[in-house]
Amino acid sequence: MDEQEDMTHREPSREPSHSGRLERESGRSVSHYGRREQETDGSHLESPRRDDDRRGREPPRFDRVSKSFKIETFSGAVTPGAFDAGAAAWFSSFSLQLSMEEDIHGVYLSEAAKNALFFRSLTGHARDWYIVNKDTLRSRSLETLGRRLKREFGNRLTRLQVCELVANEHKKPS
Repeated sequence: MDEQEDMTHREPSREPSHSGRLERESGRSVSHYGRREQETDGSHLESPRRDDDRRGREPPRFDRVSKSFKIETFSGAVTPGAFDAGAAAWFSSFSLQLSMEEDIHGVYLSEAAKNALFFRSLTGHARDWYIVNKDTLRSRSLETLGRRLKREFGNRLTRLQVCELVANEHKKPS
């Protein structure tokens, strides 16, 4: 094969267009959000994850994540005998559940939608805390919300204090 023939078998080049999309010679464009759409008729969208599974189906709906998202609510109350309200463990479960739901449905929620799910999962003192601080919390990312939640409802004891408490606990007879 000479150089000219080799050039014809290469992948078409991508060039940015004025619309912010990367255009290909094949008639498709790839947006910077990862979805590909058919330019010739614009009739279908394909998910970047499951191109073959999504053909012929309607585009993914974000409301499916919020409808199927189920997690125990967080109240911020400290159970007797516990050091804190369990904010770190609850938030880890919340984040994991959310990412799994996004993967299952093939969509990624915006920070505002994640924030709404976060608020919907709070009750009691935790919900009151969010409402009082809503002006600063509503515009935050999920990671920032998690840090603020842990700071507000997490353990306020130092590691040394926790170690002392654990060391001084009386063992229960077996």
